[in-house]
Amino acid sequence: MSRNRNKTHELVIDINARSRENIMSDTTFFSMDAGTSEKVIRFTRNHQSFDLTSAMVVIGFHFVDKWASKIIDSEDGSVEIIDAVGGKCSVDIPSHVYDYEGDVLVHVYLKFDNGQSLDCGIISTRFERSWLENELPEMEKVYVKRFEDLAREIRERAEELHRLLDNVDMAIVSQDDFDDHVNDRSNPHEVTIEQIGAEPAIADTGWIDLELIAGLRPHSESTPPQYRRIRNVVYLRGSFTGILENYTLCAILPVGFRPTGQSHTFTQNTTRTGGAAFFARWAVGVNGNIELTVISRPHGGFEDGNWFPINTSFLID
Repeated sequence: MSRNRNKTHELVIDINARSRENIMSDTTFFSMDAGTSEKVIRFTRNHQSFDLTSAMVVIGFHFVDKWASKIIDSEDGSVEIIDAVGGKCSVDIPSHVYDYEGDVLVHVYLKFDNGQSLDCGIISTRFERSWLENELPEMEKVYVKRFEDLAREIRERAEELHRLLDNVDMAIVSQDDFDDHVNDRSNPHEVTIEQIGAEPAIADTGWIDLELIAGLRPHSESTPPQYRRIRNVVYLRGSFTGILENYTLCAILPVGFRPTGQSHTFTQNTTRTGGAAFFARWAVGVNGNIELTVISRPHGGFEDGNWFPINTSFLID
């Protein structure tokens, strides 16, 4: 029986997909959603529903910034198969998961009665603290701005601007005139970005190939390691091979594409062996170094030809 929730998000996972980027979810869960939200996952193969009759769904939450994990499954009641033939399950996210703030990688697995298991990919989502939980003074300062205060501030600044401008034969003689002026987006005074002290935003650089450290190479021609900046967000994609040990420097990002303040760390799936899933931890330093720090494979287990993807993004100032 499906749970009654106020916030539900459905995601489709095609279990035939291989060597792909993280599944990006457009859902952000807030702390106030605890006990009121669920994520419905529908499994398909070749765009047809995948039968879950003999399967157990296992969900692993990896809290990126805290390097901690939580596993739930359909045996403990946190994951409910609501339509086995239709390939649907409902994930009831435990309340304590909402105590975490930041990016979360959600690993999805299927375990079958015959002992086999299947890695279905990684969902990238985010948990944030609800602004409703803040104290009232902070709400007033950060989140709530009364319209009357904003209108008064606009009027004061407009009046100051008119006093400073020369040869402007204009006066706001009525509320209608004022509204027309405020809504004018043609920049009638020809104010430039330099005059207001702002820097032009980088709209989109497009994808740029990374210059790899000697000895490393792209895992395939179709997935070269690349970087891109859209305004103040930097994206990485592609995959390496030729990594043979922990703490390997793979490439260096140029200035303007590097994290600010602190390093960006993330976890990424890598080559599977014997049906078991393995993961690599990466770090992108403020100096631009892109480094594989450690893998979950016991006793190293590096082999030339292993697949090491990098699919992540981070904010910069």
